[in-house]
Amino acid sequence: MFPCTLLGTKNGYTVVNHLCATEYLNYEDTKFSKSRGTGVFGDGAKGTGIEADIWRFYLIYMRPENQDSAFAWDDFAFKVNSELLANLGNFVNRALTFVTNFFESHIPEMHLENDDVQFLKDVHNETVLWDETFDKVKLRDSIKQVLAITRHGNAYLQVHQPWVLVKGDEAQKKRAGTIIGVVANVSYHVAVLLHPVMPEVSKRIREQCGLPELPLFSPYVINYLKPGHKIQKIAPLFKKIEPDQVKAFREKFGGGQEKEPAKPGEKPDKKAQKKEKPQTPQDPSKLAEKEALKEAKKEAKRMEASRIFPNLAKNQTAIQQLLRGNWAKFEKARDLFVARKLAEFEKERVRLEKEVESLKTKLFDAETAAGVKQYEVPKREKTPICATSAPANPEKPADGKKEEKGKPKKDEQKKEGKQASGAQQNGAAADAEVHVGRLDLRVGRIVKCEKHPDADSLYVEQIDLGEGKPRTVVSGLVKHVPLDQV
Repeated sequence: MFPCTLLGTKNGYTVVNHLCATEYLNYEDTKFSKSRGTGVFGDGAKGTGIEADIWRFYLIYMRPENQDSAFAWDDFAFKVNSELLANLGNFVNRALTFVTNFFESHIPEMHLENDDVQFLKDVHNETVLWDETFDKVKLRDSIKQVLAITRHGNAYLQVHQPWVLVKGDEAQKKRAGTIIGVVANVSYHVAVLLHPVMPEVSKRIREQCGLPELPLFSPYVINYLKPGHKIQKIAPLFKKIEPDQVKAFREKFGGGQEKEPAKPGEKPDKKAQKKEKPQTPQDPSKLAEKEALKEAKKEAKRMEASRIFPNLAKNQTAIQQLLRGNWAKFEKARDLFVARKLAEFEKERVRLEKEVESLKTKLFDAETAAGVKQYEVPKREKTPICATSAPANPEKPADGKKEEKGKPKKDEQKKEGKQASGAQQNGAAADAEVHVGRLDLRVGRIVKCEKHPDADSLYVEQIDLGEGKPRTVVSGLVKHVPLDQV
């Protein structure tokens, strides 16, 4: 009924307060057409053997809310195999299978740690967005929020690897139980969110969890499956769509396929008989006349183009002249702009240099006042490399004796001794200086790592630096790198 009619009755009817509209959904690279048999309609979708929940999922995932979208068989198979099978189905199946295999189908005890709380917080945030998008009738975004939750879950499992922890000591087994219990409850939470879009899939998840009754919606992952609750028989939620099926469906629903002959006793389709008109052979002279008429039309178009070409050439010349003139103006304006910006950058550079020097001075004064010892950073000067040549006429010894090769003079020995002692003094002074260039950086291999007995956030590591004996190092990597990955 129209809103004005509802209001006119004065009976307090609820009128429309939010109207949702969409754009068009196309089929492959064309439009849906029932008369041509192009596209998948209700009866055809039922005949494919693909369950209704999967059709509903894909149509909502591709819903043309803001612009036209197209149904494509390749994309349909890709979305089902990647999003439903490899993402959502994989997460739920892994979570419940771990409960069955490692804890005899019973939910284990859970003792949450920081990583578990963060994961549940991420699920809560995605659930809040799911609720908001549903209220705004943004169904595409709502189904993507559910898929985002299962992606978080798969990543959570890959990081913590409960299948490895369950084989360790008692503490590791308890940790594995917490992780598996958390993902099992998140799987049930996903079933609740899927109910409006995929009710049958939601029902199957709830039945496998052993809690078939649909609970009230909550934006938080509450403790649906309590410790000790028994999980029922696990089964895959989805089947893979093979390329052969995609090819067969595309041919079946592509339109233009031959119709099956009428069965005995059935009346022939009169509409089809009207469309299928018999083809009569055409006269060769008429065909030649048609070809000649086509050629005459093409020639007339070519003549028209040759008549218009001179005007086009004049316009092109005028346009090129305008472009040249405007290009010169543009270059001039660009050069002025660049020069102005460079001047501004230079002023800013000078200002920043002065500010840096001022800060250095203040820091120096503050450290000096606080009694911090100051060291002057040595400046390295490049020594010029020049070739030294021997004198043309070397002086002979005063006593006329020749110098023996390999034996330096006494004066030279004294000079060398002074230079050596000076070098030792300079070296001692250099050792007293602190400079970043004197740091010794090395790369080693961690051969053993364990948690610090007195600090939860520290590792005690044995690092092999190739020195014959490993060094013991304490590092704060506990919050950043898991122990099994160190």
